[in-house]
Amino acid sequence: MDIEKIKRNLQFAIPQELYNIEPGQIAYFVPRDGMSQRSSIMLMDFFRYFRKLYKENNVKLNIVPTDNELLIDTFAGRSPQENGIPYKVVVSTWDTLAGFASQYFGEKIENIVERVPDMRLALMHIKISATNLPFVVTIYPLNKTVKGSAEIDEDSSEDFGMQLLTKRPETQKQKEDLTKKREDKLRKLLWDCAYLGIDLDVKGIADDVEAIKSQPTDGYQLSLKMEPAKAGLIDCHIFVGEGKELKLKPVWKAVYLTFLSLEKGIGIETATPAFTKRIQKIYKSLPDTSQKDPDNSGILHVDYVQPKTLRGYMSHINDEIAKHIPNGIVMLEFAIEGEKDDAFKVLRSTPEIREQIATTFNL
Repeated sequence: MDIEKIKRNLQFAIPQELYNIEPGQIAYFVPRDGMSQRSSIMLMDFFRYFRKLYKENNVKLNIVPTDNELLIDTFAGRSPQENGIPYKVVVSTWDTLAGFASQYFGEKIENIVERVPDMRLALMHIKISATNLPFVVTIYPLNKTVKGSAEIDEDSSEDFGMQLLTKRPETQKQKEDLTKKREDKLRKLLWDCAYLGIDLDVKGIADDVEAIKSQPTDGYQLSLKMEPAKAGLIDCHIFVGEGKELKLKPVWKAVYLTFLSLEKGIGIETATPAFTKRIQKIYKSLPDTSQKDPDNSGILHVDYVQPKTLRGYMSHINDEIAKHIPNGIVMLEFAIEGEKDDAFKVLRSTPEIREQIATTFNL
């Protein structure tokens, strides 16, 4: 089975079966109408595999019937140490079982493979290797009660679109600490470039930023133009900066319009099902929606958009905005931004824009 297909589809909706897995459990999913011979063989070899890894097989395995074709003949589990929020569920096909064992037992995958250096299934002709990695799904409890925000490393993202606003320093000491942190980061970047043989025009970049900062920004506006489309749908054009239209996929456009419609914004980790329904309502009103969810696996078929998926949408939206607004400080007023634990919103949204969206999409 194609693990990449599972990844693509599970990014939109987490199946009920994954919510039910407790720490220390592993589930093996079989068709609801009964196990096939192939499934039975895989199950037996699962135990052989883990017995070779551990003399005492302390693994709780549940056989779980399912109608979800994506899950059939896959393993999923939470390690005994996984008790926190959010849940980390490892999903694996047989050829990613070495990676699954590594995630489950908390060991390096090289150690797992070395212990069983040439585990080969004669019937399936699959070789386990260190390159076979599983898919880790992050989910929240069904009641959406989150005891703490997921950690986000604001320095880890390489694209500008995923940068979170850094809280402005309130004291001189905080400013000095932040300055040192940024200087260290720049110094590391320059050493990386030296190693790679890349010469950065640091002075030229700094001069360019200063020149852009000094330019007037009165012409940077945010506006919407609604036009009727066929079948009673609505084609919404979004203009930012100096009248440049954003080129967004319908789902990104629906997410951006949803944030524009919220005066106080919303926390990413605590987004409610009502927030998802608002995105869906706008999305369904945009042209060609029926062509974007042909396999019933997209945004229209979930009850709750996962934070990771939502951040991905925001990243694409903010990247597109950054293309049209060279002034990074001003760009943040048009982007979907917020500090780590605060609500995310679009600062340039106005009461007129919110009313326009609410009236057009009957929110």
